[in-house]
Amino acid sequence: RRTDGCRASKTSGNLGHWGLTIMVLCFCTAIYWRTMYRTVMGGDSGELMAAACSFGSAHPPGYPLFMVIGFALSKLNGILPSVSIIARMSAACGFMTAIGAAAIFRSSLRITRDPGCAALSACLYAFSGLIWQNATQAEVFAINNMFVGVVTHAVVKFAEQRTRKVAFWGAFMIGMGLLNQHTLVFFAAPPGSRV
Repeated sequence: RRTDGCRASKTSGNLGHWGLTIMVLCFCTAIYWRTMYRTVMGGDSGELMAAACSFGSAHPPGYPLFMVIGFALSKLNGILPSVSIIARMSAACGFMTAIGAAAIFRSSLRITRDPGCAALSACLYAFSGLIWQNATQAEVFAINNMFVGVVTHAVVKFAEQRTRKVAFWGAFMIGMGLLNQHTLVFFAAPPGSRV
């Protein structure tokens, strides 16, 4: 009986932690939405969106995942006619960065076992200068930041569980991240070399 009670307590705790994860995701998304650029920002944003709308290729390395997402969002004119393509992509970048922050929350929660510390670490990450800037504009770094968060979570989970499922999930996320930007290899290579 005692084992069943512990199991039930752990399950309800996990559900609560998932609720907190969703709260972090929604909070970050809402802040990014309020502060996002609704027009073209300086830097590569204009070039990237022009290439995405024509399903072309931007400057090397081409950013294929960003191009696919941007092209798909550019085709939503019938569903979202009043929202500009650049605003759609900026919102998508904000949401993807918020996913990265939620993954950082989950990672910190696994390490500290303290929801308050985990929420603080996720918010410190999400609202640090460069992360916030990249989350509010149509830029490849926002997607890269999502993959950094997700890969961090996979590494922390793998250190705890050492299962093939987690290793394959982490490897898949690294591969998807490399479709967006090659600099993820500098983040992914050190943990990958320890597997």
